[in-house]
Amino acid sequence: CPAGHVCPEGTTTEPQPCPNGFHLPTVGAGSNASCIPCSPGQHGSGNGSIECASCSPGSFSDEAGATECKPCTLGGYCPIGSTIAKPCIEGSFGNLTGLTSQGGCHACPAGHACPHAGTTSPEPTTPGFYAPPGSKAPLACGGPSVICPREAESGPTPVGDGNESFTDPTLAAKYGLDVNDSSTRTSQ
Repeated sequence: CPAGHVCPEGTTTEPQPCPNGFHLPTVGAGSNASCIPCSPGQHGSGNGSIECASCSPGSFSDEAGATECKPCTLGGYCPIGSTIAKPCIEGSFGNLTGLTSQGGCHACPAGHACPHAGTTSPEPTTPGFYAPPGSKAPLACGGPSVICPREAESGPTPVGDGNESFTDPTLAAKYGLDVNDSSTRTSQ
């Protein structure tokens, strides 16, 4: 009986192939119980296989006996032979399926934070905070002489020569601020 097949004892029929999702690297098997399920991270290569194939980069298999691999999920990436998606690291995000490496994850953009491994969508900063590119968490603006407008990017914005007050609606509008929001007000 050839590899990848079983020949039940006492029958004269053709060798029976192991089903897809299983393999059999040896010859002379007498029952379907001899067929071995493909391991997680692999998939079947069709009926009568002598070996299983590794999941391609960008896909994974989390079950034994899989007939095909699944696309890598949002927020993660899958190298060859993955059994589960590896999460994009903190400070980055993955908004596409099928990523193959951490290099496919995007750095969190300026004005946003990506606080958790496996982030799928960056979180915008709130007034009073800023976030440079690749931020894991927003940073507090701090101090009465600076402000952080909504989705502040590289850092706090100086108040000016000390004469400007962000309780002034005209100046607040210039920075996209709400004069009633205490987190964006500074003193003179």
